[in-house]
Amino acid sequence: MKRTYTLRSEFDEKKQEFLRKRDREVYHVKRKDKPEYKKAQKATYEKHKEKNKPIQRNRMLKRKYGLTLEEYKYLFEEQNGVCAICKTTEECRMLAVDHNHESGKVRGLLCGSCNRALGLLKDNPELLSRAKEYVS
Repeated sequence: MKRTYTLRSEFDEKKQEFLRKRDREVYHVKRKDKPEYKKAQKATYEKHKEKNKPIQRNRMLKRKYGLTLEEYKYLFEEQNGVCAICKTTEECRMLAVDHNHESGKVRGLLCGSCNRALGLLKDNPELLSRAKEYVS
């Protein structure tokens, strides 16, 4: 059986182009860009913010360190709520989870300053001992 092909007329092509352009302009306005949507989203976020904090924290701990929120609380209680290095408390934030970047093993909980210091010294024991000698 012989196949027959129909060529689109120039009118059909112009009509298709017009419809595509109209659809892009009219129908492809993203819902999230509309002001009413943003307002409703913000209201929902504010309404459930406090309830969702532990859920979000649990997800983040599980994703980054393989810890649950209960395990974090256990570590926190084991350290008496203080930083493992400087023994101070974090007033407005939770203690950071310190971990070995190569093995992923959790070492303990640190305040922001101690956590940054270890990060800047690249968790290198040699650099830590040099810093200790320098300060002494």
